[in-house]
Amino acid sequence: MTAPTIDPEFRDLLPPLTDEEISELRNDLKSRGCLYPVLVWDGVLVEGHHRFSLCLDLGIACPTKPISFGSRDECIEWILSHSLSRRNLSPRWREEIVGKLYLARKRAGRGDGSGSTANKVAEEASVSPSTVRRAAKRAEVRESLTPELRKAILDGRAQCDAKTEEKLIELSDKKQKAIARKAKKEPVNVKDELQPPPPEEPPHVSLSERAAPYSMVYRELGHCLTTLQSVNELGLNPELSACFERLEFNLTEVRAAVKMCTPVSMKDDGTLVSRYAAEAAAKKEES
Repeated sequence: MTAPTIDPEFRDLLPPLTDEEISELRNDLKSRGCLYPVLVWDGVLVEGHHRFSLCLDLGIACPTKPISFGSRDECIEWILSHSLSRRNLSPRWREEIVGKLYLARKRAGRGDGSGSTANKVAEEASVSPSTVRRAAKRAEVRESLTPELRKAILDGRAQCDAKTEEKLIELSDKKQKAIARKAKKEPVNVKDELQPPPPEEPPHVSLSERAAPYSMVYRELGHCLTTLQSVNELGLNPELSACFERLEFNLTEVRAAVKMCTPVSMKDDGTLVSRYAAEAAAKKEES
């Protein structure tokens, strides 16, 4: 008998087993063999992916049983509906399956007698219709994510709420895969991953570099004062001379303020000196 083929979409509709569950299933297959046949539709494996994979790995015969569906959509609907009875579904995976079941039936145009697909799914899943619609919305959003990030979210490694999931759609595939890789190493809060990077620290500027503009302004003001004084000595009329004197006074005040605000010590000619050198020179004068 030809071995059934694996359809990735069918396989990924349900959560993978944990390492502990795989170990238990492996030991059971070793001791008792494969007691329950896997289900196959038109040569494609529909149910029993883990059993089938482990049987191949162990070299154990894996019985198959045919199952009939009218279409691929009907097959997907059956897988999702059948899985709702599983006890080992996490809340995230259960929500995903409920949402996908609703979407599958909605696309196929199948609901209950009143035409409400949500009511029918809600009855099967023992939840409210509004819960079904919310689950469908989240499942639809996750369909737009990369398979890696979708799996990380459903497995609880990448933690986020509905609003954050919607923002993830805007990220590039590269960024989504990066978040999934990080979540594989340790659980991550996806909201933190969406925060903009901190601003780069400005390059370190030494005190002398910061003081250089002060020195330049101080020197230029000195040149202006010298020019004013030279012009005023030419013998201007009293009114213009008084104006020049006020300007000279103001420039002198500004120049003194510039010198006072300079990050390092400054000589009267605008030459910069380190604080250490200035303190040493002051102590030498005192002694």
